[in-house]
Amino acid sequence: MTKPLEFADFVVGDEIGQMLLDVTDKVCAALPGSFPEAEEENIGLELTVATMMQAYLSIVTPRPQGNIHTGMTFSLSGWVNPRDSIRAIARCVSKEQRRSGPRVVFEILLTCGDRDIAKAEMSFLWAQ
Repeated sequence: MTKPLEFADFVVGDEIGQMLLDVTDKVCAALPGSFPEAEEENIGLELTVATMMQAYLSIVTPRPQGNIHTGMTFSLSGWVNPRDSIRAIARCVSKEQRRSGPRVVFEILLTCGDRDIAKAEMSFLWAQ
């Protein structure tokens, strides 16, 4: 097993990684389990949120146990649509040692071809 990412591993401004995420029919069919209020014909926002979280969980890994998610900002320029192929890029945008512990902020960018979809900044108290 790979050693979990540590606070010292993150360099402000550096890309952590990137990936392509295909929004398949299977992904769309599973969405009501996470978003029971979503309307089948209008699921762009829900797909965007789910894709953003999948990107974070897949790129910023392995994570140590005990991290605390302390905040998130989310900016939309568009929607993720069924059958899109989404490029996700994660980078470290800040980190600091606080009395409460080490804090790190990641930026997750989603694009589809030349179309910007969304940007999130997710902050964490990092366990190691």
